[in-house]
Amino acid sequence: MRRISKVALIAATTTALALGGAGAAQAAVTIDSAGSGFVGKGDVQTALGLNNAQMQAQAKSLKFTTSQDAIQAMRQGVTQSGTQSGTQSAVQYGVELGKQGAEQVMIQTLSCTKTTGNSVQQVRTGTRAGDRTAERVGTAMGTREGVRTGTATGTREGTRAGDLTGKVAATVAYDARQRNQITGFTLTGFAAGDPKFVAEGEPAYGAPSLGDYSFGEYSFGAYDFEAYDFQPYVWIGDFNFGATTWAEEFESDPNANPDVCVEGNKNIVPGSVKSVITEADVTVSEDVTILATLDGNIVAGDIVPGDIIDGDLAYGDVTPGAVTASGAITVFVNGAAL
Repeated sequence: MRRISKVALIAATTTALALGGAGAAQAAVTIDSAGSGFVGKGDVQTALGLNNAQMQAQAKSLKFTTSQDAIQAMRQGVTQSGTQSGTQSAVQYGVELGKQGAEQVMIQTLSCTKTTGNSVQQVRTGTRAGDRTAERVGTAMGTREGVRTGTATGTREGTRAGDLTGKVAATVAYDARQRNQITGFTLTGFAAGDPKFVAEGEPAYGAPSLGDYSFGEYSFGAYDFEAYDFQPYVWIGDFNFGATTWAEEFESDPNANPDVCVEGNKNIVPGSVKSVITEADVTVSEDVTILATLDGNIVAGDIVPGDIIDGDLAYGDVTPGAVTASGAITVFVNGAAL
């Protein structure tokens, strides 16, 4: 909430004002806030420079007006634009696929029976490569920056100086002891709608009083995520091995060596050749090859509002307020001050 600073308004209520003057000739001029009062004959003669005969002749055609210093309260609508930064946190889920290699020792044993009844056995070793796949899940923390715009509305108070001017109705006052002898003028009130305020110059305003900003939605950029924090791998199935690579080849020509286990060999009992392959030790690689990292859902967290930057002020409609008199009423006759 912004601090409110208002211009102090001058408040004064005038119910009835008696005019002061520069001499006894003006002592007979009185008027109140309703335009009622009395103006002595001598005051009019002095103001207009009339002798008695001229006064008698012009009395009914004289026009009375007033002027009074006044202040009018003013209020103006104010709107201020502003922007506010914001930071939003989030968690992103991800899955990483990996592959792990291994090597297994393989043993093949060939056995057979010779025609002499003796058993013959041959052994060779080899290896085969394999791999297995795995996946692991993880989370990555991130943030993104944004901004939103808003407006704050309020008012500013002020005053402007001016005059209250009006026309005043009057009747001629006569001396009851002397026929048609004028003694002065009875002021009977302001004309309808008077006095009117006539402003002079521009209003003087104080600082605006603004309410809280009303912001729209944030406009964010892309998230900036940290590296994933992964859980241990979960392996999918056993190792899948390929073909065995043997260190040496068994003799396959029946005529090459009559004492080896090869079907068709003349020293070997037909049908006695048997092959047994034994799976031996498996050596698993410590390294895991990353195949792919798959980004998952992003779960947005709270938005932390940042600093507000005030923008320009825009001034709107002006609402004139009450008019307060700030000085004495001056009466004029045919434009001349009394």
